[in-house]
Amino acid sequence: MKNYLLLLVFLTTSTLFSQVKIGENPQNINNSSVLELESTTKTLVVTRITTLQMDAITPLEGAIIYNTDEDCLFQYNNDSWNSLCVDVMANETVTAITNNEDGTVTYTDESGNNTIITLNDADSDPTNEINHSVILNGTNLELTDAGGTIITDLSSLSSEVNQIVTNGNPIANHLSGNGTQTSIQETITTLEDNGDGTVTYTNENNISTTVGIVGPQGPAGADGTDGVDGVQGPQGEQGIQGETGPQGPQGPAGADGTNGVDGAQGPQGEQGIQGETGPQGPQGPAGADGTNGVDGAQGPQGEQGIQGETGPQGPQGPAGIDGANGADGAQGPQGEQGIQG
Repeated sequence: MKNYLLLLVFLTTSTLFSQVKIGENPQNINNSSVLELESTTKTLVVTRITTLQMDAITPLEGAIIYNTDEDCLFQYNNDSWNSLCVDVMANETVTAITNNEDGTVTYTDESGNNTIITLNDADSDPTNEINHSVILNGTNLELTDAGGTIITDLSSLSSEVNQIVTNGNPIANHLSGNGTQTSIQETITTLEDNGDGTVTYTNENNISTTVGIVGPQGPAGADGTDGVDGVQGPQGEQGIQGETGPQGPQGPAGADGTNGVDGAQGPQGEQGIQGETGPQGPQGPAGADGTNGVDGAQGPQGEQGIQGETGPQGPQGPAGIDGANGADGAQGPQGEQGIQG
């Protein structure tokens, strides 16, 4: 929980300010610092990984990790991981004198430059050239053979050694051409695991630095002046849609809101499918007669209907009243004589 809180405070502080100070005296930070750590009891622990894990990472140039397989800090430079545990013996300076077996010797200085020195014959007798010894005595090179000893002054050859490291094991003494003797010391650095999540690094000058766990967050310092807002970053990609959670319980009904203004009448929808006719309902009671309406205009004469069948003879009606006698008709012609009876 403390780690999460520290990370949250760190990210929040980084958002608000252009500089971050963790540890003691958080109100004091150098103007050139982006991130500054200060503590007399706590240390910074860098990422601790194996060689396999290290080789699987391609970070920015300058990245630093602690390799638990090599027990050493590594830095990423020139597209590769490089150990910061330097083999100091590989950088030791070396001088040498070599007998060339031809009457000369070769002197090699610290920079690798060779000087060939010709030796004088002690007795000029070429038949007794059996060398017994070659000794460097101070600044004199002494060659002894059957004829005697030849001494060559090497003080004219210049060399210089500047002793930089003062804390180490002496591995040699160097005598320069001017007679100055300098002790050559092996540089010593150590990296010790303290067994409590920290390591102590001691350099050649016996100065120790402990790197370890970040301590608890100190009290927040006074808020500084807000910096200018940075440029808005680009919109991140849309995250994956999470699964729909279970339906929550029905909440209580809210109070009815004020009725809104009726919307405009929508267009007439299409005629729906004719439903089936329902059963005949019972005859309702007769309604009251309505007021007679005005007679409509006489319609046109309809076509003559089909002649209906003759109905049965009706009963004899009563005799009607005799009508008035009509006028006598004209005298008809004489009829023919009837047969004699």
